[in-house]
Amino acid sequence: MIGDDGIAALQLEPKGTFSGRAAGSPFEAKIAIPQYAARIERHYADLLPHGLKAACNALGIAPAFDNFGLIVEFEQPVELHLYDSDLVIGDDLRRAIDAFGPVVMRNAHVHERGKCQHNIFPDLRFHTDRGGSQPNQISMYTRDCSDPVQREPRTSSTIFIANAVGPLQAKREANGNAAPEDFKIRYDIFQAAPLDQLLGDIVLDQPWTASTPVGEIAAIDNRTVLHASYYRNQRAGGYAIGTRYLI
Repeated sequence: MIGDDGIAALQLEPKGTFSGRAAGSPFEAKIAIPQYAARIERHYADLLPHGLKAACNALGIAPAFDNFGLIVEFEQPVELHLYDSDLVIGDDLRRAIDAFGPVVMRNAHVHERGKCQHNIFPDLRFHTDRGGSQPNQISMYTRDCSDPVQREPRTSSTIFIANAVGPLQAKREANGNAAPEDFKIRYDIFQAAPLDQLLGDIVLDQPWTASTPVGEIAAIDNRTVLHASYYRNQRAGGYAIGTRYLI
Protein backbone atom coordinates (compact mmCIF):
# COMPACT_ATOMS: atom_id res chain seq x y z
CA MET A 1 0.00 0.00 0.00
CA ILE A 2 0.96 3.68 -0.04
CA GLY A 3 1.08 5.30 3.37
CA ASP A 4 -0.87 8.41 4.37
CA ASP A 5 2.31 10.48 3.96
CA GLY A 6 2.41 9.50 0.29
CA ILE A 7 5.51 7.32 0.60
CA ALA A 8 5.45 3.88 -0.96
CA ALA A 9 4.99 1.25 1.74
CA LEU A 10 4.22 -1.97 -0.03
CA GLN A 11 4.85 -5.65 -0.35
CA LEU A 12 8.11 -6.01 -2.18
CA GLU A 13 6.87 -8.60 -4.65
CA PRO A 14 3.22 -7.86 -5.43
CA LYS A 15 1.60 -10.03 -8.09
CA GLY A 16 -0.35 -8.22 -10.78
CA THR A 17 -2.29 -5.07 -9.95
CA PHE A 18 -3.15 -4.10 -6.39
CA SER A 19 -5.14 -1.22 -4.94
CA GLY A 20 -4.99 1.10 -1.95
CA ARG A 21 -5.54 4.66 -0.81
CA ALA A 22 -3.13 7.51 -0.07
CA ALA A 23 -3.34 11.24 0.48
CA GLY A 24 -7.12 10.94 0.24
CA SER A 25 -7.13 9.26 -3.18
CA PRO A 26 -7.54 5.62 -4.21
CA PHE A 27 -4.77 4.25 -6.40
CA GLU A 28 -3.82 1.18 -8.38
CA ALA A 29 -0.24 -0.07 -8.60
CA LYS A 30 1.36 -2.60 -10.91
CA ILE A 31 4.76 -3.89 -11.96
CA ALA A 32 5.81 -2.27 -15.23
CA ILE A 33 7.93 -5.16 -16.60
CA PRO A 34 7.45 -8.51 -14.83
CA GLN A 35 10.22 -11.14 -14.94
CA TYR A 36 12.70 -8.51 -16.06
CA ALA A 37 15.92 -10.39 -15.32
CA ALA A 38 14.59 -13.37 -17.28
CA ARG A 39 13.80 -11.09 -20.24
CA ILE A 40 17.34 -9.66 -20.21
CA GLU A 41 18.86 -13.13 -20.01
CA ARG A 42 16.72 -14.31 -22.91
CA HIS A 43 17.35 -11.24 -25.07
CA TYR A 44 21.15 -11.33 -24.61
CA ALA A 45 21.55 -15.11 -24.33
CA ASP A 46 24.31 -15.16 -26.95
CA LEU A 47 26.38 -12.77 -24.81
CA LEU A 48 25.80 -14.55 -21.51
CA PRO A 49 27.57 -17.93 -21.65
CA HIS A 50 27.63 -18.12 -17.84
CA GLY A 51 24.32 -16.40 -17.19
CA LEU A 52 23.23 -12.91 -16.20
CA LYS A 53 24.23 -13.13 -12.54
CA ALA A 54 27.80 -14.10 -13.47
CA ALA A 55 27.96 -11.20 -15.93
CA CYS A 56 26.77 -8.74 -13.28
CA ASN A 57 29.38 -10.07 -10.85
CA ALA A 58 32.11 -9.64 -13.48
CA LEU A 59 30.95 -6.06 -14.12
CA GLY A 60 30.81 -5.25 -10.41
CA ILE A 61 27.19 -4.15 -10.58
CA ALA A 62 24.04 -5.16 -8.74
CA PRO A 63 22.03 -8.08 -10.15
CA ALA A 64 19.26 -7.12 -12.56
CA PHE A 65 15.82 -6.65 -11.02
CA ASP A 66 13.50 -9.64 -11.00
CA ASN A 67 10.65 -7.20 -11.72
CA PHE A 68 11.36 -3.74 -13.12
CA GLY A 69 9.42 -0.58 -12.42
CA LEU A 70 6.46 0.10 -10.16
CA ILE A 71 3.66 2.23 -11.61
CA VAL A 72 1.31 3.88 -9.10
CA GLU A 73 -1.68 5.69 -10.58
CA PHE A 74 -3.96 7.80 -8.38
CA GLU A 75 -7.66 8.17 -9.11
CA GLN A 76 -7.67 11.82 -8.00
CA PRO A 77 -4.87 14.44 -8.05
CA VAL A 78 -2.67 14.23 -4.95
CA GLU A 79 0.24 16.11 -3.45
CA LEU A 80 2.87 13.76 -2.02
CA HIS A 81 5.53 14.39 0.62
CA LEU A 82 8.20 12.04 -0.70
CA TYR A 83 11.26 13.55 1.02
CA ASP A 84 12.01 15.70 4.05
CA SER A 85 13.63 19.11 4.56
CA ASP A 86 17.08 17.48 4.40
CA LEU A 87 16.20 15.99 0.99
CA VAL A 88 16.12 12.46 2.43
CA ILE A 89 13.49 10.16 0.93
CA GLY A 90 11.31 8.01 3.16
CA ASP A 91 12.40 4.49 4.03
CA ASP A 92 9.39 2.92 2.33
CA LEU A 93 9.97 4.69 -0.98
CA ARG A 94 13.61 3.67 -0.74
CA ARG A 95 12.56 0.03 -0.29
CA ALA A 96 10.36 0.28 -3.37
CA ILE A 97 13.21 1.74 -5.43
CA ASP A 98 15.56 -0.97 -4.14
CA ALA A 99 13.06 -3.66 -5.10
CA PHE A 100 11.82 -2.40 -8.47
CA GLY A 101 14.20 0.27 -9.74
CA PRO A 102 12.09 3.08 -11.25
CA VAL A 103 9.03 4.08 -9.24
CA VAL A 104 6.51 6.11 -11.25
CA MET A 105 3.58 7.98 -9.69
CA ARG A 106 0.90 9.48 -11.92
CA ASN A 107 -1.77 12.06 -11.12
CA ALA A 108 0.61 13.27 -8.39
CA HIS A 109 2.75 16.30 -7.60
CA VAL A 110 5.52 16.62 -5.03
CA HIS A 111 4.88 18.97 -2.12
CA GLU A 112 7.58 21.47 -3.22
CA ARG A 113 6.66 22.73 -6.65
CA GLY A 114 9.23 24.74 -8.54
CA LYS A 115 12.15 23.83 -6.26
CA CYS A 116 14.02 21.77 -8.81
CA GLN A 117 16.44 21.91 -11.69
CA HIS A 118 15.09 21.81 -15.23
CA ASN A 119 17.09 19.32 -17.28
CA ILE A 120 16.93 18.29 -20.92
CA PHE A 121 18.58 14.89 -21.31
CA PRO A 122 20.11 13.94 -24.69
CA ASP A 123 18.39 11.46 -26.97
CA LEU A 124 19.31 7.82 -26.26
CA ARG A 125 22.31 8.72 -24.10
CA PHE A 126 21.88 6.36 -21.17
CA HIS A 127 23.75 7.64 -18.16
CA THR A 128 23.89 8.07 -14.40
CA ASP A 129 23.30 11.53 -12.93
CA ARG A 130 25.57 11.21 -9.93
CA GLY A 131 29.20 10.23 -9.32
CA GLY A 132 29.89 7.33 -7.00
CA SER A 133 31.15 9.56 -4.19
CA GLN A 134 28.08 11.83 -4.12
CA PRO A 135 25.63 11.15 -1.30
CA ASN A 136 22.46 12.16 -3.19
CA GLN A 137 22.06 9.14 -5.45
CA ILE A 138 18.28 9.34 -5.89
CA SER A 139 17.07 11.22 -8.96
CA MET A 140 13.45 12.35 -8.88
CA TYR A 141 11.93 13.60 -12.12
CA THR A 142 8.69 15.57 -12.12
CA ARG A 143 6.19 17.04 -14.52
CA ASP A 144 4.58 20.00 -12.74
CA CYS A 145 1.42 21.11 -14.49
CA SER A 146 1.52 24.53 -12.81
CA ASP A 147 4.74 25.15 -14.77
CA PRO A 148 3.91 26.54 -18.26
CA VAL A 149 6.94 24.76 -19.74
CA GLN A 150 5.82 21.36 -18.44
CA ARG A 151 2.07 21.75 -18.60
CA GLU A 152 1.43 20.15 -21.99
CA PRO A 153 2.10 16.44 -22.63
CA ARG A 154 5.63 15.75 -23.87
CA THR A 155 6.83 14.56 -27.25
CA SER A 156 9.89 12.92 -25.67
CA SER A 157 10.01 10.15 -23.08
CA THR A 158 12.31 9.33 -20.20
CA ILE A 159 13.42 5.72 -20.58
CA PHE A 160 15.09 3.44 -18.05
CA ILE A 161 17.20 0.29 -18.10
CA ALA A 162 18.90 -1.74 -15.40
CA ASN A 163 22.66 -1.23 -15.33
CA ALA A 164 23.31 -4.65 -16.88
CA VAL A 165 21.57 -3.70 -20.12
CA GLY A 166 24.03 -0.89 -20.90
CA PRO A 167 27.19 -3.00 -21.34
CA LEU A 168 25.29 -5.90 -22.89
CA GLN A 169 23.71 -3.72 -25.57
CA ALA A 170 27.05 -1.93 -26.15
CA LYS A 171 28.71 -5.30 -26.63
CA ARG A 172 26.03 -6.40 -29.08
CA GLU A 173 26.40 -3.20 -31.09
CA ALA A 174 30.19 -3.73 -31.14
CA ASN A 175 29.67 -7.24 -32.57
CA GLY A 176 30.71 -8.78 -29.27
CA ASN A 177 34.02 -6.92 -29.06
CA ALA A 178 33.26 -4.61 -26.13
CA ALA A 179 35.01 -5.71 -22.95
CA PRO A 180 32.39 -7.29 -20.62
CA GLU A 181 34.30 -6.24 -17.51
CA ASP A 182 33.97 -2.54 -18.32
CA PHE A 183 30.99 -0.72 -16.85
CA LYS A 184 30.61 2.91 -17.89
CA ILE A 185 28.47 5.74 -16.56
CA ARG A 186 27.31 6.56 -20.12
CA TYR A 187 26.19 4.48 -23.08
CA ASP A 188 25.09 5.84 -26.46
CA ILE A 189 23.09 2.77 -27.46
CA PHE A 190 19.93 1.71 -29.31
CA GLN A 191 20.69 4.35 -31.96
CA ALA A 192 19.94 1.90 -34.77
CA ALA A 193 17.92 -0.67 -32.82
CA PRO A 194 14.13 -1.05 -33.21
CA LEU A 195 13.65 0.52 -29.80
CA ASP A 196 9.86 0.65 -29.89
CA GLN A 197 9.87 -3.16 -29.98
CA LEU A 198 11.87 -3.25 -26.74
CA LEU A 199 9.72 -0.85 -24.73
CA GLY A 200 7.96 -2.78 -22.00
CA ASP A 201 10.38 -5.68 -22.45
CA ILE A 202 13.98 -4.53 -21.93
CA VAL A 203 13.38 -0.76 -21.69
CA LEU A 204 10.87 0.99 -19.41
CA ASP A 205 9.20 4.02 -20.97
CA GLN A 206 7.83 6.95 -18.96
CA PRO A 207 6.26 9.06 -21.75
CA TRP A 208 5.00 12.05 -19.70
CA THR A 209 1.88 12.14 -21.86
CA ALA A 210 -0.85 12.24 -19.24
CA SER A 211 -3.55 14.84 -19.86
CA THR A 212 -2.69 18.48 -19.23
CA PRO A 213 -3.73 18.87 -15.55
CA VAL A 214 -2.08 15.62 -14.40
CA GLY A 215 1.21 15.71 -12.49
CA GLU A 216 3.73 12.88 -12.87
CA ILE A 217 6.74 11.71 -10.83
CA ALA A 218 9.48 9.15 -11.42
CA ALA A 219 12.32 8.23 -9.03
CA ILE A 220 15.41 6.03 -9.50
CA ASP A 221 18.65 5.15 -7.74
CA ASN A 222 21.58 6.07 -9.98
CA ARG A 223 23.57 3.14 -8.63
CA THR A 224 21.25 0.58 -10.22
CA VAL A 225 19.40 2.27 -13.11
CA LEU A 226 20.53 4.16 -16.23
CA HIS A 227 18.21 6.63 -17.95
CA ALA A 228 17.99 8.63 -21.17
CA SER A 229 15.53 10.64 -23.20
CA TYR A 230 13.82 9.17 -26.24
CA TYR A 231 12.97 11.82 -28.82
CA ARG A 232 10.12 10.36 -30.83
CA ASN A 233 9.97 13.63 -32.74
CA GLN A 234 13.57 14.64 -33.47
CA ARG A 235 12.51 18.03 -34.84
CA ALA A 236 10.69 18.89 -31.63
CA GLY A 237 13.54 17.58 -29.46
CA GLY A 238 13.10 17.39 -25.71
CA TYR A 239 12.18 19.89 -23.06
CA ALA A 240 13.13 20.46 -19.49
CA ILE A 241 11.88 17.97 -16.93
CA GLY A 242 12.00 18.87 -13.24
CA THR A 243 14.89 17.13 -11.51
CA ARG A 244 15.80 16.79 -7.84
CA TYR A 245 18.76 14.91 -6.37
CA LEU A 246 17.87 13.30 -3.06
CA ILE A 247 19.51 11.18 -0.38
